[in-house]
Amino acid sequence: MKQEKNFYEFGSFRLDPSGGLLTCQGEPVGLTPKAFDTLQLLVERRGEVLSKEEMLESLWPGSFVEESNLSQNIYTLRKALGEQRAFIETLPRRGYRFVGPVREGSADAPAAAVPDSLAVLPFTALTDQPEDRYLGLGLADAVITRMTQLQRFVVRPTSAIRPWLERNDGPVAAGQALGVDAVLEGTLQRSGSDIRVTAQLVRVSDGVPLWAETFDGDDASVFELQDSISRRLAGSLVRHWTLQDEERLSRRESTAVPAAFQAYVKGRYYWNKRSGSALTKAIACFREALQHDPAYAAAFSGIADCYGLLPIHGSRPPWECFPQAREAAERALALEPSLAEAHTSRAYVHFFFDRDWSAAEEEFLRALELNSDYPTGYHWYSYYLSAMGRHDEAIDRARRALELDPSSLVINTDLALVYYFARRFEQAEAHASEALELDPAFSYGCFALAHTYQQQGRLDRAVDTFRQGVERSGGSTTMLASWAQALAAAGRQEEAHEVMARLEERGQRSYVDPFHRGLIELAFGHHDRALEQFRAACEDRSRFVVLLGVWPVSDALRQEPGWRDLLGKVGLPAEGAGGFDPEN
Repeated sequence: MKQEKNFYEFGSFRLDPSGGLLTCQGEPVGLTPKAFDTLQLLVERRGEVLSKEEMLESLWPGSFVEESNLSQNIYTLRKALGEQRAFIETLPRRGYRFVGPVREGSADAPAAAVPDSLAVLPFTALTDQPEDRYLGLGLADAVITRMTQLQRFVVRPTSAIRPWLERNDGPVAAGQALGVDAVLEGTLQRSGSDIRVTAQLVRVSDGVPLWAETFDGDDASVFELQDSISRRLAGSLVRHWTLQDEERLSRRESTAVPAAFQAYVKGRYYWNKRSGSALTKAIACFREALQHDPAYAAAFSGIADCYGLLPIHGSRPPWECFPQAREAAERALALEPSLAEAHTSRAYVHFFFDRDWSAAEEEFLRALELNSDYPTGYHWYSYYLSAMGRHDEAIDRARRALELDPSSLVINTDLALVYYFARRFEQAEAHASEALELDPAFSYGCFALAHTYQQQGRLDRAVDTFRQGVERSGGSTTMLASWAQALAAAGRQEEAHEVMARLEERGQRSYVDPFHRGLIELAFGHHDRALEQFRAACEDRSRFVVLLGVWPVSDALRQEPGWRDLLGKVGLPAEGAGGFDPEN
């Protein structure tokens, strides 16, 4: 029945049998496969009266099908054709006929292979307006969300493409770095309130453009621009368009206010930098988003994620930050119960602060059920699994997070630490090194790599790498404490005391987690003092104590009388040290 190389145009519609796609003014129209076949039959035999019996036999050959099925397909087609439904004429007691002019075209060139994976780069602003840079990122984020919802191909998440806000490697190099088949790139140009966006899809293997188009709008129609770009892109990629595709592509952001969305995207940009100052900027951006739209659930989730990270990156006490993280996550879920990001935020609080293991896992799993392509969900869940001693599962989830976001420095580093907790130090070293190859200035990569060196007995190299981490982090408390314990472990006690003095001086001005002091005391061989500091960290609800059972540095305490009691306070099983058995 199908003529594979033909297409048909009628009114504002184009029917592409080879692609299984009906478009209206370039935008896909959702149809069930059988409704599409019905339309194709009518168009190919336009002008003819097709009896119901003939159509039933052609569409359902060899099957007994109720006539109501055909009637339902005709109804569906007329609804899809909208005001142009008169193309299908009903002839009482005879059948149906397609009327009106049809132009038939031939697409002799072979169709390009549909890519299996896609990256959408931030649209480059051709102006000097700083906010336009974030508008370009916001447009990319919206297209990514819609393409992901189609569930037809792998789409790199926004966290993976944020570095290209400050890079201009070209689509081929970006696609190679991101490990995808095709890259969507574009530009954004402003004239007053008017906005023009150009977009093109480039095949990574040879740099050949697969699709390109220009879109016009203004500040008030940013969401319409996002819709148009997403629909046209989807129409160029997706064969056999369905009503489910139409429904997924029609889903909207959880805000209808463009200024709120732009502030949110800017906040996520700063959140991803993982420093105390950047997290503070991110919170300000999310609060700005809420000023524009007080019911913006994703912005509350962003605030929750920032407060969850401030104790490690901002030297803020956990009892000050985590309650705010909890409140923001709850407000997000009250507004949008199916928001995967907010369930992940709440799981993070249950895990690191409440130490409610069952509630934490339930929330992580719920988040991944709602969005199986959310990298942060897999990422943070892998840490939970490590703490529970479920190392193979932890590695599997962390690797999945990295597959979804292969250029993420944080996920690369935390995959290294998941291997580290499992005592697989060679793999840990490889991934920590990879993170530093991606960005030598990334201090968290130094943290993971240095801990790995230390467990391998390469003590001087661990000391040097921790020192680099201190310099690259601007002297963060976590890095200073780690450097001090490494110096002590290497027998360089005078230098260790000098760094400890810097740490104590800082403690006069800001919070220093007792967990850090416990690791230093442990490196000096002061086991009783280490246990005392770890108990204080437990009382403070330190985020680090949930990993005590699997942290290799703490192995020296496992035979101490107070070890079981300490793990009991945390809520971890004493036997096997949270799932790790040092005898195996």
